[in-house]
Amino acid sequence: MKDTARDNALYAAFKARDPRFDGRFFVGISSTGVYCRPVCRARLAKRSSCTFFTSAAEAEQAGYRPCLLCRPELAPGNSLVDAESVLARKAARILEENCGSGQRLDVREGGEVIYSEEGHYAHVGCNSLFLCTLDGEDYLLRYNPYMGQGWCTYSYKLFTLENGRETVVKTGYVEFDINFHPLFQYYGFDPEAIAAFVDELNGLL
Repeated sequence: MKDTARDNALYAAFKARDPRFDGRFFVGISSTGVYCRPVCRARLAKRSSCTFFTSAAEAEQAGYRPCLLCRPELAPGNSLVDAESVLARKAARILEENCGSGQRLDVREGGEVIYSEEGHYAHVGCNSLFLCTLDGEDYLLRYNPYMGQGWCTYSYKLFTLENGRETVVKTGYVEFDINFHPLFQYYGFDPEAIAAFVDELNGLL
């Protein structure tokens, strides 16, 4: 297929495994003879091996067979690659049905609520808001744990409030991959970096 700007953009989305494009195009891979969804976690194919299709039927008509990992012939949400996020969403729904959507923190000044925020369940826990005191000053700390398709990001933001507006004082995050399967592209898992982030976070609370 002729190399075009459109195909390069599709390959960039495929390389990033961008979930926004799931179901919007499919990728035929000549080196393996299979076609995949943009979110497939198998090892990334070279650009020269990829042909892009607008439907699964179109890819199969061109002679490609469905990938057994991402199952492009099925509706999104029904394959192995979706299992993790599907289970996480079910767990979050059960938590919300039985425990509510999270805790609400109201910050009051002079008896008036000047700031209010409710935690929501992420894939690996509950987004949380903490009130902490450092060097005699009061701060709010927002902690956001997230996991999607085996990629995790833990982050925090330390900020102050003035007239209901946030002023960020400090931020931090750590990212890591929990895909330990040879079919998946592996990006890294650094226990020391994770431990350092946890120590830094705990030091603020």
